[in-house]
Amino acid sequence: MYFDHIIAKNWSQLHAASLSEFSHYVYQVVLKDRPENPCHFRRISQLIISEDWFGTYTSIDGITRQIERLGSRLKRGNALLGGASDLADQ
Repeated sequence: MYFDHIIAKNWSQLHAASLSEFSHYVYQVVLKDRPENPCHFRRISQLIISEDWFGTYTSIDGITRQIERLGSRLKRGNALLGGASDLADQ
């Protein structure tokens, strides 16, 4: 997530299209139902798109939400909680 945040935060220096435009394009490609896509990919891609993960990586609040969501799926607790504040220091 750290590298995703750095890329999203500096997107305008890396690509001619805005992050929003690029995300929309990628999401449209992912939405095309292809037989070779495993069922798990289809489920997770719907989640990524509905929550606009690319867009959420631009802010510390967005990263915090993603860390909390990740932690809710972990069985042993979430060692990453509070980690987003470390990103703010970078």
